Amino acid sequence: MRTLSRYLPKSTGAILRSTIGLGLLALAITLGVGSGGNASAATSFTVGAGVGSGTIAGNVYAPGDITVNVGDTVTWTVQSDEPHTVTFGQVPTGEDPTEFSTFTGAPPNLGTNTYDGTGVVSTGLAFNGFSAGVNFTAPGDYGFGCEIHPGMNGTVHVKPAGETAETQAQLDAKATQTKNAILAQVDPLTAATVADVTSDTRSDGTKLWHIFTNAITDPAGQPGGGTGYLELLRFMPPTLQIGAGDTVEWKATSVHTVTFVAAGQTPDDLIGAAGGSPFAVPPSKPSENYDPAQTYNSGALLAGPPGTPDSFTLTFPTAGTYNYLCLIHGPFGQTGAITVAAKTAASPTPGSLPNTGGPLEDGGGGSASWVLWIALGIAALAVAGGAGLASRRLRK
Repeated sequence: MRTLSRYLPKSTGAILRSTIGLGLLALAITLGVGSGGNASAATSFTVGAGVGSGTIAGNVYAPGDITVNVGDTVTWTVQSDEPHTVTFGQVPTGEDPTEFSTFTGAPPNLGTNTYDGTGVVSTGLAFNGFSAGVNFTAPGDYGFGCEIHPGMNGTVHVKPAGETAETQAQLDAKATQTKNAILAQVDPLTAATVADVTSDTRSDGTKLWHIFTNAITDPAGQPGGGTGYLELLRFMPPTLQIGAGDTVEWKATSVHTVTFVAAGQTPDDLIGAAGGSPFAVPPSKPSENYDPAQTYNSGALLAGPPGTPDSFTLTFPTAGTYNYLCLIHGPFGQTGAITVAAKTAASPTPGSLPNTGGPLEDGGGGSASWVLWIALGIAALAVAGGAGLASRRLRK
């Protein structure tokens, strides 16, 4: 431009420079808009999957309802000790949904996938601290869920660029509402589940106790959108006091094990022998009566197709305290104890006095015959007394 202006009149050069400058400015503005400048820049959002630690498992997305624009990216981070998946679409038939993943990044950052409402995007099983992003390339309402927690679902609403979407602050506020609502249910759920523990007295005087492997609420809508529920990974009650000869039945409403590890073994021994998976440790019940020298394991209750066992029973004949755990959730703190009290000698009652014999019982006597003999004696005295009185009256 400097060379060209040398051959033009001064006025012409000034006009040309001005014209070219305006053209470059217009081009810059055009490129800025086309490449996603400030007016329509793509935005990244962060949200959570799961709430709680240890034995508290809030199976919710926080929040579960998200509104963004085309081109935006949402990154989910697992915020609970209980693992989850974030899954859009249907995992292909025959694939293990806990292992099937469309992300290639190394944990804890799994990377980012794009999604236009077709096909499947899934994290596979993601643990506490794992994160994965989804970039949305087409408008629509896209449902997502957790493959291992039916009832844990959410929706992403993708609006065309330029339409009103939510801010990170709005998403954070909704997430807080959901978290607070879930955690507020811990104590009421504990009390309600323990109140459902019952026992039946059997003909021999022992009891059959009905307790639980966990406590759980029904899936329900959450304040921050989506659906989810609270599960307490706790035996209910954690400690149960029973009598010698009593039987305990554990009822499961989600996947758990009831496992008494034999003396000299550890849970890791059992899991290691099963290839490293607590789900693969086989059921084991050497006897109906508990023997501390043996391993007793329910297997993963409710972990299979319909008809898979959902309960486990065991009888405790000997006084003592016996500790047990869930192989799946033991690392989170799911342990329990059965305390068995020794039998006490019963006080004698008429029904338990020794057999004195007598002619009124089949086979020569019975525990009630002594009562009849006393009654007959009293009657005899009454008859004798009446006869004496009659004879005195006759003599008069």
